[in-house]
Amino acid sequence: MKYKVGDIVKIKDDLSVEKYEEQSEQGIVEDMIEYRGEEAKVIEIDLVNKSYSLDIDNGKWAWEEFILENVEYKSTVNKEYEEEKKVIEAFEDDLKRCKNKLILCKQGLLDLRKVLTLIKKLQQENSELKNRLAWRVKYSQKLEEDLYGSMNKYIEKDNVKESINKIEKILKDLKEKMYNENDNL
Repeated sequence: MKYKVGDIVKIKDDLSVEKYEEQSEQGIVEDMIEYRGEEAKVIEIDLVNKSYSLDIDNGKWAWEEFILENVEYKSTVNKEYEEEKKVIEAFEDDLKRCKNKLILCKQGLLDLRKVLTLIKKLQQENSELKNRLAWRVKYSQKLEEDLYGSMNKYIEKDNVKESINKIEKILKDLKEKMYNENDNL
């Protein structure tokens, strides 16, 4: 057998059922034609049937030697090298972009100190807003407790429905006032 496991071969460009059917002991089917002109790796050798299994079809078809061609030595190491080379080139492009940004920063076009100062200021403002909001929440909880306490007193009286309506109106007005104040922050 001409090829070994791991060899890279090329399926002939002119592969067709009509052209090679008479030469084939294993047979050529239409589904094999889609792989013509493609490179593949030999994954198994069948010495009895004098055929090869290729990675291109996951070993589905028996490929006879006469429909395969030599390919210049290409190992998986070379393919891995090419893939790694692409990754390195992409990394180098990213590095160039970073260097360009650093140059802009050195030229004063991107002042990192200004950005850091702005971030610190925004963090302080955020903290102050959180504190104010926490105070408003506590204040509204206290108001709610007072209103429910007052409501219980009104319920004990004869005008229960009227008292509940007044309290609901007070709560509604208070909520609107609070939302308006929060919107003004």
